[in-house]
Amino acid sequence: INHKLNSAGGVQGDFDFTLGATKNVTINKSIGAGQDALITGNGNIVTAKGANILSDTNKSGVGGIFIVNNSNTGGSTTQIDGNLDTSTASFDDIQLIHNGVSTAKVVVAGNVTTHQGGDILVWSDGGIDLSGVFMGSDDVSITALGQSAVIRGPITADVDGPGNGFIAYAAPFAQTGGPPSRPQPQHVPTQSGF
Repeated sequence: INHKLNSAGGVQGDFDFTLGATKNVTINKSIGAGQDALITGNGNIVTAKGANILSDTNKSGVGGIFIVNNSNTGGSTTQIDGNLDTSTASFDDIQLIHNGVSTAKVVVAGNVTTHQGGDILVWSDGGIDLSGVFMGSDDVSITALGQSAVIRGPITADVDGPGNGFIAYAAPFAQTGGPPSRPQPQHVPTQSGF
């Protein structure tokens, strides 16, 4: 599916790309949209490594990426291994939303980038595992309502925004732990009188 900017030889019109599934969604190749890229499912949603999603390919200034998983199946996953990027002209947001049960999970290994004041929103009724690079032009908001919240990649807000961008993070039920404690010195009895 056309995934190139028009300036790079793409022929995308000024239209949304919409993919709605009643069950699983698997994306193995890159996708482009002249405006918004809208992907919904009710099972697992997976984008393979190298299967990038680019919105606003015609650089009209309109085009976000919205991935919504409404699965109520325990253990269902929204897994993004490709990159998500709005064009450098787009003012719109990227939203990754997994509604459903607390055992669901959003996993992002790809990079997520907005421009021109666009926000990034990650919402999971379950857990999160974020290892990709998040570059929000303005705000970055991450919420996990499950018992697992892992963030391993860098998150940056206000990359090229208006100067008041923020990072918001909430994981009120997540099981978290600090770094492992250092071993304590052991007292070894010594014998005296030798």
